[in-house]
Amino acid sequence: MGRTLVKVIASESYIDSQLFSLEHKASPHFYLPREKFEELERDEMVLSKSVSGDEQESSLSAYFHRFLWSRELFICFVWSGAGQPIRSDSIRLPYDDLAAFVKESRYKGAQAEWKMLSLEELESPRLVFCDKRNLRQCLVDKTIRHKLVHCLRDKFQRPDVREIRFYDRATPYSFTYQEICDTDIRRVGSITLLHQDDLEKAYYLETSRPERNPLCPECYRSIELLSCDK
Repeated sequence: MGRTLVKVIASESYIDSQLFSLEHKASPHFYLPREKFEELERDEMVLSKSVSGDEQESSLSAYFHRFLWSRELFICFVWSGAGQPIRSDSIRLPYDDLAAFVKESRYKGAQAEWKMLSLEELESPRLVFCDKRNLRQCLVDKTIRHKLVHCLRDKFQRPDVREIRFYDRATPYSFTYQEICDTDIRRVGSITLLHQDDLEKAYYLETSRPERNPLCPECYRSIELLSCDK
């Protein structure tokens, strides 16, 4: 999927967002009350309808989720017709840059328009070792180092996952891990070096299980609840 150009115009009372893509050309405007955007600093998640009185634009809903770990803003726009979603677009933006623009736009003479391409989708996740002890042990031994690299290369190429975090286990050279992603379900698991008494025969065993993702925006479910709110 190609990157989307996002144009944001800040007024005294609302934040006007519009998307431009090869697939859909220009989207309708989405008008988010300024105070709703400012709620993101406190609540991390905001759900809103467009405040425009126009009938077409009033069918727009959006879900905003600020990810603390990556300093990114996930936005899912949903266009509805006859009470049913008919199209959606999801984008990711650098939250700090957008928040700074919105804050500064209150001042006289400040920039009133902000444009940026949505962040690129990652082809493979970032691998982050939050603990260093076991990793250092692996790197010291050439054989184990190669086996770990092969395991990471073969087992963790997951394009729908942004980041995988590894933590030390009590077992030497071994780790637990958890996925950091936007999907409803993520995987948590471990990689364990077996047959450590004979490193030539040793290999990494990867085991995992699915679990409900505590970081998932659940945008469609939330938007459905919003559309039912009278």
